[in-house]
Amino acid sequence: MIDNIYVRLQPSKIHGVGVFSIKNIPANFTVFKSTCSYKKTPIKKLAKLTKAEKDYYFDFFVREDDCIYIPSIPAQTIDISFFMNHDAINPNVKYDYDLDSFITLMPIKAGTELVYDYSSVEDEIILW
Repeated sequence: MIDNIYVRLQPSKIHGVGVFSIKNIPANFTVFKSTCSYKKTPIKKLAKLTKAEKDYYFDFFVREDDCIYIPSIPAQTIDISFFMNHDAINPNVKYDYDLDSFITLMPIKAGTELVYDYSSVEDEIILW
């Protein structure tokens, strides 16, 4: 149990904070098990929130047109996987629907930021 830590949060050159490997991670490795599903919600439902609260939702959850995907878990309980940044061209992690997990696409060297294509998880399988 003590040796199962592979990543940590740290400042990212892509955007704010990112998830970085702290040791080499092999290809096809389960980095994160999914912790929730998402409900497509009209953004207007956030109207009563303060700007800071809205910013929180907009920073961590996917927006699409006039909607935002709200997690099935309380927004303040998100796990480290929510800090992975987007890279549509060179992702090194993908969401695997069969395993309901984020899996490495290639070996990842220590110190590398883990990134995935956000559009790859926009699927009815994880939405409710």
